[in-house]
Amino acid sequence: NQKEEIRKTLLGLLLPLPSHVMFDNVIHSLDSDALALALTTGFYQDRELGKSSNPRVPVRCIWLATGNNVHASKEIGRRLVRIRIDRNIEDPSLYKDFKIENLDEYLKTHGWMIQYFALVIANAWVAAGCPRFKGATFGSYQEWTEIIGGMLQVAGIQGFLGNMVSARQEMAEGDDDLLDIFIQEVQPLVGIAQSFTIADIYSLCEGIPNIACHLSGKDEQARKISLGRQMQKMVGRVSGDFKLCKTQHKNQPRYYIKLKNTPDLVVNK
Repeated sequence: NQKEEIRKTLLGLLLPLPSHVMFDNVIHSLDSDALALALTTGFYQDRELGKSSNPRVPVRCIWLATGNNVHASKEIGRRLVRIRIDRNIEDPSLYKDFKIENLDEYLKTHGWMIQYFALVIANAWVAAGCPRFKGATFGSYQEWTEIIGGMLQVAGIQGFLGNMVSARQEMAEGDDDLLDIFIQEVQPLVGIAQSFTIADIYSLCEGIPNIACHLSGKDEQARKISLGRQMQKMVGRVSGDFKLCKTQHKNQPRYYIKLKNTPDLVVNK
């Protein structure tokens, strides 16, 4: 299936320990649990195609993706830094007014100079005492943000991560996040801080098309298991003023929706 193919593709890309991985001309939405894992953790592990081994490879590469108005899920979008180029013309491929006419040739002859100036910026940051960036935070990439932002700050380059919020919103526009739908549709029916099981809400969720479409399985039991997996993915996440939480009672998982700044629920039943 598609998820399996993506996992195997990622492992194949990462096994040679590349300096960078690039997805060119992305036309589909960037949305993959495996890709999200690879972008966040320092290692990636999966079963190698045609073999019984499960290699664990370090992830030290730069990730790049290009495309026209690329769409990304919220999970992937929060792991991206967008660089947007807007030529303000109908067909950008016809644009001619470039400061550097032949970029490939320029890099062959001037690439060393670009590297030199990058090192000048890094050395200036070290000479200034390695000040950390104090601006926007970038979850899961705090150290990278503080160091790169600090270097740019010393160099007087403003605007680092200034488009982060708007970029995430634009890339995820039209993405019906399951948590948002679940809170909007289910919360008024189950109430606040009232625990429930998967069995309690299964029929309700099957009757809501925007939730039912996320479930898989040929029979009721399989679809209940699928609902449980989707619920597990959403546990601990916030949508607006609400947070989906999980507790345990008599070795059975129970879920509840609470206001995000209120105490956790103690289940007595």
